[in-house]
Amino acid sequence: TIAFAAPMLTKWSEDPMGIFGLVLTPTRELALQIAEQFAALGASMNIRIAVVVGGEDMMKQAIQLQNRPH
Repeated sequence: TIAFAAPMLTKWSEDPMGIFGLVLTPTRELALQIAEQFAALGASMNIRIAVVVGGEDMMKQAIQLQNRPH
């Protein structure tokens, strides 16, 4: 899962205003694992993350997206 986060965070550290990323996964569990890696590796960089998956509250997820995640 770190394979998704590391290159994107490296690029983001070079230009924090210029990157917006999207990672698509086949399962909810993988999406959550990748989000955990982004959160752990990007904690010192104030990375904003949103996980959008089926079967969850759509309003809560919409609010996460309105907060403009990276």
